[in-house]
This record gives sequence, C-alpha cells and structure tokens, in this order.
Amino acid sequence: MKHKILLVITLVCSLFLLNSCNDKLLMYDTDQKPQLYFNNRTSISFSSFAFAAEDQLEIKVAVFLLGMPKNEDREFKLELVPCQDDAKLTISEKEYRLKTAKLGEHFELPKLILPAGEVSTEIKIKLNRTADLLEEGTYHRIGLKIVENENFKPCADESFTTSKISFSSDYKIYFNDGEPICPDWWSNSGARMKGWAYILGRYYPAKYRKMLALFRETKKTCPQFYNHIVDKYGENLDTPNVKKYGDPNRAPEKEIAKMFMLFWQKDGYYGAWVRYVFIPLYDYYDEYYKTHPDDPNKEPMDELNIMKQEGWRNPRKMLN
Repeated sequence: MKHKILLVITLVCSLFLLNSCNDKLLMYDTDQKPQLYFNNRTSISFSSFAFAAEDQLEIKVAVFLLGMPKNEDREFKLELVPCQDDAKLTISEKEYRLKTAKLGEHFELPKLILPAGEVSTEIKIKLNRTADLLEEGTYHRIGLKIVENENFKPCADESFTTSKISFSSDYKIYFNDGEPICPDWWSNSGARMKGWAYILGRYYPAKYRKMLALFRETKKTCPQFYNHIVDKYGENLDTPNVKKYGDPNRAPEKEIAKMFMLFWQKDGYYGAWVRYVFIPLYDYYDEYYKTHPDDPNKEPMDELNIMKQEGWRNPRKMLN
C-alpha cells in the first residue's frame, strides 16, 4: 500500500510540475533518464558530538526519485563539494569558520543504491569524532551534490517547484565537537535574546548537560512524554522533526524557530517538564550553589530581574 501511494505521488509530480523560473507548466517525459533530488526545504542538517558519549554519529539523508521505479537496484553518484577558503557559517549571530570534512577521516559514505521498486532511499552517513572537531570557532561541512551516472541525472535546482516540494541537487551537513552552544530556545523572547529564561536561569554548558540528563531519565519514569519529545525535538533537543511536525509551506529556519519557542509549554506536557526536569534541575543547583558559593556561574535563586535577565524562578511557582 505504501509503495502504491508513493508511486501515485511520484507519477503526479512527474507529469505536471511548475517551472519556478519561467512559470510554465511542463510535461515530464517518462522516457527520459530518471532524476534524483533532495528536498530543498530540508537540505541542511546540523550535528554535534558535544553531548555524545560514542565516537561515531549517524546522519540519514533522504533522496527522492523523479521518474519510474524499477524492479532492480540502481546505483547513483554523489560528488563531494569542498568549502571555499573563506567560507563562514553564522548561527544565532555568531560566526564560525567552515572547514571541509574529509571522506575516510571525518565521515564514511555507504554504497549509494536506490533499491528495487522504491521511489526514495536514505543515505546513512557515519560521522567520525576527530581531534580537529574541537577547534574553537569552527564547523566542519560535508557538501553533497547529485551528479549524473548511467542510471540517473540530478534534477536541476531551478527546474521545478510546487507548493509542497522544492528540488535541490545539493545537501550540506555541518558538525562539530566541544562545548555545546546555547540553543535558541533558552530564552523568553526568541533567538535574539537567548541565554536566559526565568524557568531555567542563565545558560551554561554544565547546566544544559544536567538538564538533558534529567530529561533522559524520563525514558523510564515517563516514557510517553520522553518518546514524544525525542520524536519531535531530538534526544538533545536540537534536531526538530520539521518534516513530521512542521508546516511544509514555511521556510525551514522559520518553522524550527516556531517549533522551539517555549516548546515546554506545548503538546500538553508542561506539567511533565516542570515535575521531571525543571524542579529537579532547580533543586540540584540550589543545593550546589549553597555548597559552592564561589562558583562563577552562581545566580540568584527564586529571584528575578527581567530587565537585567538575572535570576532563576523556582519552577514550583509555575504550577500555581
């Protein structure tokens, strides 16, 4: 049933697609060489070893067919695109130098196959933890580009678009290691004011790790809550499932910001966040600061100065 539905979708997209440059309706010739593409709305991903205990992470990249499925496996080809020497990446107003990730050192690629009878597949890329990922102020980047071989050709980026799909032959993966950066959602007012929230206090990496440790404990204490949050936001609360929970008509970066904004108040799990994560986190640091009065991260407990963005409100009051 799944294959039939996907086949129908593929045929519809194959027959009638809108040319984004010329605004002309085009007929897809089913006799021409089939094309492969990435969904341009989700053609960038970020990952980090900052919270990982293991030395290898897996990234799954979806590739889609524009054409007819066949009853045989077909190999496709990717080209690795290096970064320019002066390439930069800006995240939440902070600029990072980009370095080209090297195949066989920083990552591994599997054999690139579109399975028989399928109209899409996943490339399972292994990221390797290496010492140079710790270099401060840098991200490594994998640039993938679909190129023509005997079985497929790339769907040109500007060739076709619909209200639901934007085609791209390129995919970029950014990854690093070291201290985790402050997430945009650690805020009461969006990414531009991130770094402080009255229910979490001031951000610093050790607190973030402790918060995630408490969250992971809910896998046993409140599995329904844990499974939903991981499915929607990722185990480290840094990889939102835009494809499943987002609006496909919005730009991915805008949809990510919308999904993460005060996300603990959404989905009917506010009480679970307060009970299982925020209260234990607050109690842990309330006691810790009492025994470590000289800690540079010490902050006023159960006091707030919103103008100065200082203090940490006791989350028990949030249930009143």
